[in-house]
Amino acid sequence: MNDQEKATKLLQKFSGRSDFDHQIVNIELPETAAVMGNLVGLIYEADKDDEVAQYIHEFDPASQPVLAVSPNGKQLFIVGGRFQVTSRGIVDR
Repeated sequence: MNDQEKATKLLQKFSGRSDFDHQIVNIELPETAAVMGNLVGLIYEADKDDEVAQYIHEFDPASQPVLAVSPNGKQLFIVGGRFQVTSRGIVDR
């Protein structure tokens, strides 16, 4: 299974749907990024179980990834941490 198929399958599990417009993007990663600090939490809006809602995830201190920025300042990255995205959303490990 290639990365696009894996990403699609993960999104299907999370959203509870199999008939949606794919929200898959190709990304280019820089060789280096600057760490801005620990990522304490996220607020995101998603279509899950046919309902668009806002979700808030506060990372457990032991699970926090870092927030990094590309050298040109135009892209953010979540790096590291102890979490996994599942059908329930973001789950700390």
